[in-house]
Amino acid sequence: MSNKFLQKIFFLGNKDEYKIIHILGFKFKFINRFKLIESRLKKLEDNVEMNSYIINHGIDIKQITPAKGDLRKLQVADAKFLHLFNLVCKKNGLNFWLDGGTLLGAYRHKGFIPWDDDIDICMLREDYNKVPQIIEEAFPNKEIIANKGLGYPYMQCTRLLFKESPLQIDIFAYDKYYKNLDTEEERNKLAEKIWNFSRNFWLPKYQQDICDGKFPFPRDILAKEINEKILENNKCETKNPTLFEAPEVNLKTFPVFPYDVIFPLNTTEFENYEFYIPNNINKYLTRLFGNYMDFPKGGLGEHTDIAKRMKNIDNCLEILDNYIKKYES
Repeated sequence: MSNKFLQKIFFLGNKDEYKIIHILGFKFKFINRFKLIESRLKKLEDNVEMNSYIINHGIDIKQITPAKGDLRKLQVADAKFLHLFNLVCKKNGLNFWLDGGTLLGAYRHKGFIPWDDDIDICMLREDYNKVPQIIEEAFPNKEIIANKGLGYPYMQCTRLLFKESPLQIDIFAYDKYYKNLDTEEERNKLAEKIWNFSRNFWLPKYQQDICDGKFPFPRDILAKEINEKILENNKCETKNPTLFEAPEVNLKTFPVFPYDVIFPLNTTEFENYEFYIPNNINKYLTRLFGNYMDFPKGGLGEHTDIAKRMKNIDNCLEILDNYIKKYES
């Protein structure tokens, strides 16, 4: 039987998204699901890129309308919460600087990013370790507590919580390297070293046990291992060491900065209050976000549950105002 005759009764054709089989004049199409999904994802990615280009070149992100309704009310309350914490820190000789989306909002919008709803700040380790005790002494009735990571997988920062409310402040620690790293290559190697350390330290079961409250966050163990495995038991030899975000938070990449990118701290306006920010805000934000003047490609986030969390907000605002008057007097 010749090949030409066989081709008349049976033929197999290939397309990117499906296969076609001809048998005795009948055509059968079989979808290649993996190729189809891959093709559609590529089209979606292309659309996202195109839409991002149009948005970022046609709209000034600084001119985006501020949040409204419950989200805006939550932002105002969070800003007051941060102002109160700032007053407590000043009274106790502690410093912090704005970080993450809070810092970005301060730079771009003089306040919250219109779609953001929480606070991020950073402190050097020596101040960071004092926060739980200071909060306990400042608020003995426990309206405000410092949650030491309990219940938050891969986010073992110190989280300030206002009782029975959606208000929170996430505080992240920065540690000092034992010397100043002069080149970007050296700092990238340190970031990779911290990343590997964090992955080994946060074994999944170990992380989940802490999250479930089976035992407290092992701060002493972490400090010992940072000293041994990251600092290699070296003592800091300079007043201007390289600074790195501490590995108790499990990040994709760890920010590592020359000392003068963060210090001396500058100040800026955020929601009509004044707070500290890093010395070189452009380098800091670029390291965190890349092109920080673009709209986020992943969307603006959803806040569908905010209304349910706002039932106690008026009482919280009254308590905050009373504490602020006390510390400002």
